[in-house]
Amino acid sequence: KNRNKPERKKTKQEKQIFKRFNTLYKNLHIEQKAVEGFLALNSEQQLKAEKLIHSLDIDPGQVKVKRKVFLKKGDSNVLETEFAYYGRLYWKMNSDGKVHVITIGTKDSQKRDLGYVENIAG
Repeated sequence: KNRNKPERKKTKQEKQIFKRFNTLYKNLHIEQKAVEGFLALNSEQQLKAEKLIHSLDIDPGQVKVKRKVFLKKGDSNVLETEFAYYGRLYWKMNSDGKVHVITIGTKDSQKRDLGYVENIAG
């Protein structure tokens, strides 16, 4: 029973953050992986990430894009945006006009995040 306690706490936090984002940001679709990445950030990075998420919700055209992520399949509509110098947020526009936040991470998790983006897009 004790071994599952930190895992249950993490799941509860994920549910709270997921519910919070869905309540506050009506123009966004947020992946579970993005919530997990958000929780892995320190509190200062979380604040900056949420500021970026808020900007995406209001007007994605005003968000500074670092680069387009070119995928093997030729689909290049996934965008990378930096926050707090070290953080990375991967997102794209859906056909219905909503922003789809795919994953949130740092420079350290960038390779894994790009692998995830590649699998989602495929």
